[in-house]
Amino acid sequence: MFEMAPQELRELLHERAFSSEELIQMTGVDKFTLRNWLKRGTPEIGAKHKLGRWVFSPADMMRISAMIDLVEEIGMLPSTAAQLAETPVKLVEWHCEQSAKNHADPDWDGYSPLEVALENYVAVALIGEKGVKIHYAYWDGDQLVFSRDQTELDKATRALLRVTHIVLGAGLIADDIMDKVRRAMDAEAEA
Repeated sequence: MFEMAPQELRELLHERAFSSEELIQMTGVDKFTLRNWLKRGTPEIGAKHKLGRWVFSPADMMRISAMIDLVEEIGMLPSTAAQLAETPVKLVEWHCEQSAKNHADPDWDGYSPLEVALENYVAVALIGEKGVKIHYAYWDGDQLVFSRDQTELDKATRALLRVTHIVLGAGLIADDIMDKVRRAMDAEAEA
């Protein structure tokens, strides 16, 4: 997924080095929407720099991208979408954990720790009376395969989810934002 060690990726993911303008450019969020979400703290993103300006991390950008998809594309309430906005970040963190474990394994073949490419992963949200429960799955051709927490879903639920709407393409969001971050870092290094 990324040509860096798992620890470096985890640090980059949470490093707040991007301005509001850069976040708007990379995510496509409307500046007034961003201001509203920052004021309400939904989702919890960014931090105030000592100069009073907001600074953001790639993880914050993933949260905003997820919020945009859920609120604007699906029509979900921002408060509900904020609960799901963490899924791309958690997916990258899980990737880092798996990579770290694999790097420590003497038999590791050097390939990705994931079953398929990251962009094939989705976060499926089951929203019920007890809140939101997130499950990760990936597309294998035209079939949805549950990987990390497959045992938590009963057989009927898994079958139903294979033919119903998927809430969030967490892998696509993570891959897209990290690609934009990499290009921004390359452009900064060249300047």
